[in-house]
Formats: sequence, structure tokens, C-alpha cells
Amino acid sequence: MTSRSFANGPLICVAGKQGRLGNRLSTCGHYVAVANNLNLPLISASINEYADYFSGPSNDLYCSYPDASTVFGNSKFQLFYELFMRVVEFYANKNKQHASAARRFLEKHPRTFTSSISTIPTPEYRAMLLGAMYRIIEAAENQNIKGAKVVVLRSKTAKANKSLSITEQIKLNFDADILIFASFNFRDPETYYSTKEPVRRFFSLVPDYESKINSVIDLCRSSSEILVGIHARRDDYKNFQGGRYYYEQSHYAQIMEHIKSLYPNKKMGFLICSDEVLDPKYFANFNVQFGAGGVIEDLYALSKCDFIVGPPSTFSGWAAYFGEKPRFILTSDRAYPQREDLEYYTPAGTTRELFGCDSIQS
Repeated sequence: MTSRSFANGPLICVAGKQGRLGNRLSTCGHYVAVANNLNLPLISASINEYADYFSGPSNDLYCSYPDASTVFGNSKFQLFYELFMRVVEFYANKNKQHASAARRFLEKHPRTFTSSISTIPTPEYRAMLLGAMYRIIEAAENQNIKGAKVVVLRSKTAKANKSLSITEQIKLNFDADILIFASFNFRDPETYYSTKEPVRRFFSLVPDYESKINSVIDLCRSSSEILVGIHARRDDYKNFQGGRYYYEQSHYAQIMEHIKSLYPNKKMGFLICSDEVLDPKYFANFNVQFGAGGVIEDLYALSKCDFIVGPPSTFSGWAAYFGEKPRFILTSDRAYPQREDLEYYTPAGTTRELFGCDSIQS
């Protein structure tokens, strides 16, 4: 065990599948930043299906921050572990969905916490953990937990306290043993933007994925002086808010042509990342690379571009945050960037993006 001593506060748990990858990363990033600043242990079950991509979460089943050995040494985690094992025993005996995984888990893990517990992070164990979190939430809300004070926070009840701030809610519930955030809406933007390095370390890619992305970026940069990341989100945006942010491929080509005109003496390269297969004919006049691979590769490749352009999305928002790169948001088909929009990274602007308060630039 490491020698770090936590503050005498609760174990913070983030539960629930809160949107897709961009939402999950930005949400969990807020909790990591707050846990770091308040010196509290964190387990983030909501990132578990993506955990194997990242240096921090991939190392243990519970996606612990700052790390498994430190969190496991905390008495509040030991209470959580024993609650979790009660659910696993229930699954092993009564629940078909997780029964086989639960029985295997019980063969390798003691019912009572010890310092030598295994942290084997298999996909089926991760799914079981998230399911168990829901059962713990249900039991806590029905006041059926003995021996530990477990507080569940949902946005509708937190609004009664007039705050969706993670920090404020922790302070209000500092006497809890386990504090479970069960809704998507909690945030702490000031801490998130002022405490980047712990978040970036925790969500840095494992070496295999980092190497793949670097190969794509090196290829793009071999023929360009400025590399522009284009996030062409299309599939689900056909219906999102009535198609407000769904742009035709020809419109993305117009945006790219406009950006080229801003830098007439530079060799421009474009990395286009999309959730659809695009038609190359629209982009034949550009030095372009289509995607870096899968969704993770696309996301982190965008973070390595010189600037990012795309519709409002936590996906490109995370890329800008992680890479500390300027981002221009296509808030309408009249929004075209100017050079000053593309050359200055402004965290405060990104804070507004999270809450959908972008101004239209035309």
C-alpha cells in the first residue's frame, strides 16, 4: 500500500452509463479533478466499459483514483467492498444475467476485505460491478443498508439544495461513508479547468493506442504545416434537436476551403473524423486523412491536431480539453471561423460548451 492519507471524508462513487464516450470522459474528468483537490478516494464505475483504453482506469476493476493500492487502503473503500460482495453473492445464487461471473468472482475473492484482494478487470466483472452499483443505490434509497452511511445523489434532489456542484454536494454530505452520484448533471467546471494534469494523466492512453495514433498524426504532418481536426458528427445528429447541427458533407468542405483561405501561405492538412463513412469526392481538393481508426483513436488524434472544428459535442470538447487545443464550434451553418478563433485556447469558452451556451459567430 502507498502511504498517502486521505481526508476524513466519503468514498466518491460515480455510477450509471451517462451518455457515450465524450460525455463519460468529461463527466468523470470533473470527479477526478474534485477528488484530487479534496484528497478523497474515487471509484468511477461509469467509465468501466472504456476503461481498458486508459492508463488509470485500466489498472483495476473499480477504476480507482488516484490508484488501486491507495484507494484499497482506505477504510471507506473496505465498506464499499463488503457491500459489493453482498450483491455478488446475491447474483451467484439468484440472478441469471451475472450468475456465472459472480460465481467465478467468489472463487477468487474473499467475502471480507483483505489487503491482498485481486483486481482482475475482466469485461464481465466490470459489467457486474455496474449492475451491483445499481443494487447498492436501490438499497440505500430504501434505507436497507446497515453498518455504513451510504448517500445517493440525484440531480432532482440536489436541486433542492440549489447546487449541482460536485464540491458543494460533497461538503454537504461529508459525514457519509460512501457518496454515490447517480445522475449525469453534476459538474464542477472551475475545478475541472484549473486541475487538468491529474485528469490528463488518469485518462492518458495505454501505449498500444498511443502508438497507433502517433503513426497517423506523423503521416498527416509529413505533408502539412498546419493540421486541422474536423469532427464531422452526423449519424445521430440527423435527429438530435431536429437536425440543428447536422451538416452536409459539402458544408464541411466549404468550412475547410474557408480555413485554407485564412492561411494562404501554409500547407494545410485535414484529419476528418466522423461516425459515418464519408464520400471522398467532396474532399478531393484537400490534403486529407479520413479517421485514425476506431472511436478512441479518432478522439485522441483530434487532440493532437493544431485546432479542432465541429458541431457542439462533448467528443470534440474532450479532445480540445485533453490536448489543450483551440476549438471552433459550428453552432449554425452560418458559423465560419476566423484566425483568432483557431489560434487561442480558451478554457472558459469550453466551460460554456458543456452547458450549451455557445454564441453564434457569423
